[in-house]
Amino acid sequence: QLLRNAGVRVSGINDAVDVAVGGTHACALRNGGRVSCWGSNDEGQLGNGSTGFSSPTPVDVVGITDATAIAAGSQHTCAVLADYTVQCWGRNGNGQVGVSAESTTTPATVPGLDLVTEVALGNSHTCARRATGDVWCWGYGYDGQLGNGETGPDAAINTTPVPVTGLDDVVEIDADNLHTCARRDDGTVACWGAGRCYQLGQGSASDSAVPVAVAGVSGATAITAGGSHSCALFDDAPAQCWGADGQGQAGNGLDGHINFDQPYPVDVVNGEGFLDISAGLTHTCALFWTYTAVCWGDNEYGQLGDEGTTDRSNPLRLVQAG
Repeated sequence: QLLRNAGVRVSGINDAVDVAVGGTHACALRNGGRVSCWGSNDEGQLGNGSTGFSSPTPVDVVGITDATAIAAGSQHTCAVLADYTVQCWGRNGNGQVGVSAESTTTPATVPGLDLVTEVALGNSHTCARRATGDVWCWGYGYDGQLGNGETGPDAAINTTPVPVTGLDDVVEIDADNLHTCARRDDGTVACWGAGRCYQLGQGSASDSAVPVAVAGVSGATAITAGGSHSCALFDDAPAQCWGADGQGQAGNGLDGHINFDQPYPVDVVNGEGFLDISAGLTHTCALFWTYTAVCWGDNEYGQLGDEGTTDRSNPLRLVQAG
């Protein structure tokens, strides 16, 4: 497959209002509520009723015409609909789609959820934020990523949404790989799940099956969870990241090394003026106030978009798509 280290336009999409990127697939929420996906489809994550055939161009997800939000996991995808319910599709080996089937190639409604305004997907777990400020999760919970106080084999597969302990004032959630983070209405941040790379931000490399406060963070305006790192934005201070920093994904300007993971939040170099932020497996990107993109971290496959393949520990401007 041809790798791209500079941006290219997605064919046929000119009305996108949001995008979501999973393990090897991506989706766009389109004006009016349709969802289109492209990339790998080995587990039905494109939602077009087929499996096993990747698509290099966008295909419409079957039956969705009124989506208001989307999210993509490693091999599954979910959408929030206008009636505040959730539909998911793709791999379901650990219950992450929220139904009993092994996998589904078309959207299936997650039972028992209403008033949902946002979803966040990890590798094999899913979480939903309700308008009431509480968070519910389902799927794989061995490392505590469901946030209900349970870990180990008894929590490994849970197809039924369970409430996250102690959260009733959440305004944003994000998840990736094996952990989840939530921003509360007072601007503090809490994370739960796997913590062995310090991605929970409380100074310990331990997992947590209940939300723990990220040390020193207050006044956050946005959050993101990456593979093993997390970040937060602020109105009047630099963005901060914590957790894995082996490829410079924390953005603090220091050469990355596996022993230099960040147990507490560190400032991103030149991290003021960001409007939005999104973390991948081992890299991070942010939208600058000039509406240009900057990225940092792992660049082995050109994911920083700077026409090179050198890792960067401080933000670099993304080369504009032609």
